[in-house]
Amino acid sequence: MTFTPNTVFAAVEKAGASDVHIAVGSPLIFRIEGVLTPQGGASLSKT
Repeated sequence: MTFTPNTVFAAVEKAGASDVHIAVGSPLIFRIEGVLTPQGGASLSKT
């Protein structure tokens, strides 16, 4: 999956998350109702 700001923020909205944690080499992590929730799938890369 290619991550773009639009795809990330659309996923955040769909999940009802209040924020997103983004780090190279890790999957996206959403804060949903105060709980950090890894979103699984691909890890982010520098490219």
